[in-house]
Amino acid sequence: MWAAALMPRVTAGLGEHGTLALAFSAFAVAHGLFTWAPSSPWCLVGGGCLGAGFGWSVPLLNHMTVEQSAPALRGRHLAFLSMALFLGQFLSAFLDLLPGHGDSLYLAAALLAVALASGMALAHRRGAATTLLNEN
Repeated sequence: MWAAALMPRVTAGLGEHGTLALAFSAFAVAHGLFTWAPSSPWCLVGGGCLGAGFGWSVPLLNHMTVEQSAPALRGRHLAFLSMALFLGQFLSAFLDLLPGHGDSLYLAAALLAVALASGMALAHRRGAATTLLNEN
């Protein structure tokens, strides 16, 4: 809840792609802690990081979808976003059924989050460079 409340300020400072990079970095830290946490308090910190990633990403993605969609397609795009979010939540419930040790699943999620955070950071840099070129 606190992360979503801070999201407009974070976005004002980092931009949309920078905020998404921060959100996926928080997801990566959370899943890394879930993989290697030596005790329950560290899992609680991981839960806070997971909540921060959610609070910085989902409201921002919703806003970006509204802002970047043509009015005639806005409802359809928001429906696709909702379906994607809930599909991810639904499929994650089945991760426990996969063979192997649970730590490897958290590690895979952490690595995916690092890759997405890197992609968002690159997109942010490209957007900033394009903005500078257009201003000059």
